[in-house]
Amino acid sequence: MAGESTWRSWPAFDGLGGGKRWKLRCGVGVWCSGPGEGSARWVAASPGFDSEARASAEAIYLGREDRPRRSLALRLSAQCCQVLRADPDDWEARHGNRVLDRVVLDWRNPRGLPGCLAALALLPEVARLHADALGKTAQPGADGIGSLRDQDVYIDELAVSEGVAAGCTALAAAIDLDALTTVYADLVAGNRFVLLPPATEVLSPEALACLLLPVPRALADGCTLLSALPSSGVDTSGLLRDGALGGRGWHLLGPGAVAPSALPSPERAPDAAQRKLAASMAGAVLAGEPDLLSESADTGAGTGAGASPETSPAAASVEPRSAAGRAGTRELRLWGATSTGKTVYLAQLYLNHREYRCGEDEAWSVRLPPGTDPKLYANHLEDFLSHNRFPDRTAPGLRLPAEYHLVERHSGRSTVIAMEDRSGEDYQAFGPEVAEALAAADGLMLLLDPLRDRAVQDEEVLRGLFALQQARGSIGSDPRPLAVCVSKCDDFVHDVSSYRRVSTDAEDLLRNRIGKPICEALRHHFDNYKVFAISAAGLRLRHGAVEPGVFYDESLSLRINFEAEPINLLEPLLWLLKQLPE
Repeated sequence: MAGESTWRSWPAFDGLGGGKRWKLRCGVGVWCSGPGEGSARWVAASPGFDSEARASAEAIYLGREDRPRRSLALRLSAQCCQVLRADPDDWEARHGNRVLDRVVLDWRNPRGLPGCLAALALLPEVARLHADALGKTAQPGADGIGSLRDQDVYIDELAVSEGVAAGCTALAAAIDLDALTTVYADLVAGNRFVLLPPATEVLSPEALACLLLPVPRALADGCTLLSALPSSGVDTSGLLRDGALGGRGWHLLGPGAVAPSALPSPERAPDAAQRKLAASMAGAVLAGEPDLLSESADTGAGTGAGASPETSPAAASVEPRSAAGRAGTRELRLWGATSTGKTVYLAQLYLNHREYRCGEDEAWSVRLPPGTDPKLYANHLEDFLSHNRFPDRTAPGLRLPAEYHLVERHSGRSTVIAMEDRSGEDYQAFGPEVAEALAAADGLMLLLDPLRDRAVQDEEVLRGLFALQQARGSIGSDPRPLAVCVSKCDDFVHDVSSYRRVSTDAEDLLRNRIGKPICEALRHHFDNYKVFAISAAGLRLRHGAVEPGVFYDESLSLRINFEAEPINLLEPLLWLLKQLPE
């Protein structure tokens, strides 16, 4: 079985590093109904179980909940892990209704740890908790929600090794090779609602977590898993609604009372390479031996294994199309965490048809290169185009190509910029594939969020710079040009004088709003960088007054005003191009 010396070799633990003990501080929430109540509510919560965690947990759809059975749910992303226990104990006797009690642990992942590690720690922990017991110990609050303490869950390398060994043993006793191969083939092909085969015994929490072991981390870190569906039927719109599962439904779904025909059908048939990969994954995990994995299983190369778990079948079939072979093309990469505004920036480049002045003699505009499929942009930016809504965040693991033709009107000079839109969560995790992509670029744009928690952003950027230096394989400073962009600078503009100050002194914004650790790290790692204050949303300058470029509609949703002028939208790109040799 998998021993202490081999468990780190599983693909799901890629990038874990050499740590020996990990502390996971979790918010705790209890959701149930009282006697005679027809609907459920939050009856207890800890300070770390905030409104975002509650909304995410409420959106987890378990069907009609008319066949009571204990269920464990796992929702992973690069930023957090949420586990849920739906409990049928004394269900109808205590409540006389059809609402399962739920206990939820919500853990945020600022260090970018592998989701499989969190699954091994938190699934057994949530399995031992009981909603009724937690509800009785909670101190009642003024809002009617009992107060609980956040919970610290510890796991060390010995516990991981033992959990992996126990989970693999349990899987081997419960599921046969052919059945598990079918499951992995559907998963790496990009399908959702992959039904786990009926097991000879109820899968343990460790066994559920170990299903992720042979899955490439890019896919494992965004998986959703339900041990059993406590329902005889489901509403497909409920399974597919927006919310905790990204509006796409479960990846792996344990056997339950619901008929397979009631679930959405798989949208893509696995190809021969994916079936071969799946057989390798199943054989390795049932034997508890990561060495049995084929090379493609470790890397996800040549299959859908590296595709995002949030990628739709249509999007997953679109491979990023690089323009690197075209004459005059520059490969630039946009780097930034979630919330820094990468997707909005790329959207504005495509949608904003103004000419950009660069000095007195240059007027640049952005166009799509010949041969680019505009549907790729239109589909991604539909809400942005039609309803002035900000684009949805890019799903973890998904890479969307973004190619732009920069044309100077007077001289006719032009160049193609090949970029890509990745999830900020990918840059927060900063795995080897992300580092290698940045290391191969001609130039980089780093977006920094002045409104983000400083300690979190410091850690993300410093870890990313280290990973980038390792991927380059050089001990020297990076000679490539880096445009350091402090985004959302419109938030610090209240009048014309502050607008001028932000526009002319971006270094001051970097020092005061981003902070010393990142400033010093940039000087240490790069020989050639320049700081820009940018805002893709921009501002409206009218009659000497400054007006915001964003507004809240009647439903308090944030929207963008297309009459606003973006701030320094093209300047970082033009500076990068001037730094590169012809």
